[in-house]
Amino acid sequence: MRNVSFTHRSGFLALFLAVSACGTAMEGEVDEVESISAVQQPAVIGGRKVAAIFIQFKNGASPDYTIEQVYDRLFGNADSTDKFFREASYGKMHLTGHNHTDGDFYGWYELDVGTPVCAQHANYVELGRAMAAQAGGYVEANYQHTMFFLAEVPAGCGDGAGALFSNTYFYHAEDSGTMAHELGHNLGLNHADLLNCADAAGNWVSMSPSCAQPNLPKCANSGQLNPGNTSCWQEYGDSFSTMGGQFLHYNAPEKARLGWFEPENTATVSASGTSIVSVKPIELASDGVQRLVVPIPGGDETYQVEYRQPLGLFDSQRFTAGSPVASGIVVHRGTLEGTPTRIVNMTPSVPINVANYPANVSREALPWGHTFVDRDANLAISLLGVSPSEATVKVTRGTAAAPIPACADAPSHWYLKCGATDATSMNAATKLTEDNGALVLTYQVSQSIATQNGGDVCTLVQTHTAGQWDPCTQYWVPAGGTQASGETKTLSPDLAGFRITYPAPGNYKASLSASGALSVTPAP
Repeated sequence: MRNVSFTHRSGFLALFLAVSACGTAMEGEVDEVESISAVQQPAVIGGRKVAAIFIQFKNGASPDYTIEQVYDRLFGNADSTDKFFREASYGKMHLTGHNHTDGDFYGWYELDVGTPVCAQHANYVELGRAMAAQAGGYVEANYQHTMFFLAEVPAGCGDGAGALFSNTYFYHAEDSGTMAHELGHNLGLNHADLLNCADAAGNWVSMSPSCAQPNLPKCANSGQLNPGNTSCWQEYGDSFSTMGGQFLHYNAPEKARLGWFEPENTATVSASGTSIVSVKPIELASDGVQRLVVPIPGGDETYQVEYRQPLGLFDSQRFTAGSPVASGIVVHRGTLEGTPTRIVNMTPSVPINVANYPANVSREALPWGHTFVDRDANLAISLLGVSPSEATVKVTRGTAAAPIPACADAPSHWYLKCGATDATSMNAATKLTEDNGALVLTYQVSQSIATQNGGDVCTLVQTHTAGQWDPCTQYWVPAGGTQASGETKTLSPDLAGFRITYPAPGNYKASLSASGALSVTPAP
């Protein structure tokens, strides 16, 4: 199995995107989240019957792979395509055969033709189908997927794989991920792409008006913006989906299209104001929210948020708890149909080339403590906290009367309270990780000034007042401060309590250091 970009041809599915327009949404503080179901096709569940037909040419080369190799990658190996579907669907879907529980295999069948050419590809497939029916008892109606394996690439065909309707085509004993990709097309999925966005000045950003257009051009070359630094979409650019560039779980919009989520696994935030949602990892079955939908005003597009952790066999082979994605959230832009999907590049200092950004280092995820702001859609998405079990996501929607500021204070607002005296305001985000069996809480905060008389117990307290604005040349802004650790027993609503002893009455600066110590020094 390869941890590189897949080698496959188009899935032959049409692409439709709607125009995003400015909209309304933000008065008052609300927390309105509802469950929705957005599956646009019948759920893909149960056993999917698969046949594999092997074709060689009388005057062509001998096969350089065996039926046994294909069987292993499709069913037999620990990381087989069948096991991928079982895990990614939470046990709701698997592969099988009509005659055997681990697929039905027909061939090799030899076609008496001249030099194979791509223009006759469809004829070769139908001849192979007929020979499998006559010699092996193959009945097309018994299968939902028929996979054709040719011993060589016909002249003029690309050296990869492809899918059309219920059929898939291969010229090699492809890896399990490529098979899962092509079968994904059969199931109704298109490619998982990447948005490489530029603003009017040619700066790389996460989102811009030009990037939200339905006629967005494809990137001129992989991983680069178009000439002149204009917005484009990169095919296969999503590092976190088998329909993109890496053999990982399908992303949340794709799983929703396949009907693998229960109603409680999807929530939507469409009310103005602020909503805070706990999002569970996508890799394991859950009774919580695993897909957060944020409708974009003025059309049928949405932002869809998911949380990824190195759980299960397939995702844990591609990234670790220390990888950027495990401390961030993944956001896709697209319609509720879930295909094609386009991941938003949340750290757009450089355009992403998926070949150079495998899942363990890829920076498409919105980092912990950061904010994504779409000023044209009048909304912001923030990552307030992460732990091994959930991500705390804040969605802020503005209104025409109170739009999202030019630079939004996305994280919740916090302050350090010591006794009866409050410090000046600061922003904070939390990150809970595991270290040798112990839970470690990390804060991201700014310094504060506290006025005290003697010793007090200090706590971090959440508010919902206006925060500090930062000039944002891009569409994501940091939550502020440095990373620092502190002890805690609970995460929300009250964070840690610390006892501070002051040497004498006066004004002091209280801060959390990068090493995790809470300290106070006399304020100037």
